[in-house]
Amino acid sequence: SVTTSVTTSVTTSGPSARVRRTRGASSEFDSSPWPGTPRGRITFAIGFGFVHSLVFWPLVLMYACFRRSPFWSQFVIKPEMKPPSDGLMRESLANALANHLVLQWISSLFIVAPLLSAAGVLEHLTAPASAARYDVSSLWEHAYRIGVCVLLEDTCFYWIHRLFHQKWLYAKVHKRHHSFVTNHPVAAEHAHVVESLLGNLGPFLVGVMALGLHGTTFLLWTWLRIAESVDGHSGFKLPRPLLLLFSPLSLLCDRERHDFHHSHGGGTADEITIRIAYRRLLADDCGHSSQAQTAWAPPACTARSCPSGIGSWALTAPSMNGRRHSGSRRHECHPKWADRRA
Repeated sequence: SVTTSVTTSVTTSGPSARVRRTRGASSEFDSSPWPGTPRGRITFAIGFGFVHSLVFWPLVLMYACFRRSPFWSQFVIKPEMKPPSDGLMRESLANALANHLVLQWISSLFIVAPLLSAAGVLEHLTAPASAARYDVSSLWEHAYRIGVCVLLEDTCFYWIHRLFHQKWLYAKVHKRHHSFVTNHPVAAEHAHVVESLLGNLGPFLVGVMALGLHGTTFLLWTWLRIAESVDGHSGFKLPRPLLLLFSPLSLLCDRERHDFHHSHGGGTADEITIRIAYRRLLADDCGHSSQAQTAWAPPACTARSCPSGIGSWALTAPSMNGRRHSGSRRHECHPKWADRRA
C-alpha cells in the first residue's frame, strides 16, 4: 500500500500527470464531430487564411499600380489588348472579397483541415517547431520538400486542367475562369467553386499530404504558390531579379504562354516547367510559338473540339509545331475578337 501511495503521489505530481490534467481540461473543447481538434483546425485556418490574403491583395494592388505607370507598362505582355470590362472587374473583385473575408475561413475549418486530419498530417502541420519531424531551421529541408510539392502540384493540375477543357466541363465550370480574355491578377482566383476546390486547392494539397509538411514549410509553399499564380495572371513579364524578391517560383514560368492561353481562348497551356514538358510530350502546345502569336488573327478551332465556342486544344493555326488540325466545320473561338483589341 505504501508503494502504491508513493507511485500515485509521484504520478500525480509528475509531467505525465500534468499532461493528463491538461488533456482532461481541454477534452470538452477538443470534442467535435469533425476530424481534428478545434484548436488544430483554427490554428491551420488562421495561418493559411492570413498568408493567403497577405500575399494576394498586395500583389493585386502592386500590379494595378504598375498598369498606371508609364515605366512599368513596358513590361505588359500584350499592350494592344483591351483591359477587362468594368462589369467583369466588379464581379471578380466582389467574389475575391467574399472568398477572403468569409469563404476561405469556412472551407479551411470544415473542409481542408478535416481532410488533412484524416490524412494524419494536421497534427504535425500545426505542431510547434520543436516537435517537427525534420529540422525546420534548415533551408534544404524546406527547399526539397517545396520542390516535390511543385512537381506533384503541376502534374495533378495539368491533368485536371486538361479535363476542365473537355466540352461539358468547360461550359459548366472552366468557362468562368476564361471570361478574362486579357489577363489580370484578380483572374487568378476567378473560378467556379468546383474548379477552386478540385482544380486549384486539390493539387496544391497533394504534396502537403504526401510529405506531411510542417506548418513553416506549408506557409512558405502557400506564399510561393499564391504569388506565382497572381504573377502568372498579371499580364506582365517583369525582370527576373525583381521576381526573385516576391515570387521565386515565377522564375520557372512562361507567362507569355499563359497569356496566350487566355487571349486565344483554349488549350491546356499553362506556365510552369513541368506542364510545358507534358505539353511537348503530348504535342499539346495550343499553337503557342513566336510565329503562331503573330500569325493568328483571329484564332479558329474545329467545331468538334471547341467547348461552347471558346476552343479546346485543337485550335487551328497557320502552324502548330508543323501540323494542322482539321475538321468538317469551323467557327471562330471569339466571334467578337476584333472588339477585344484596342
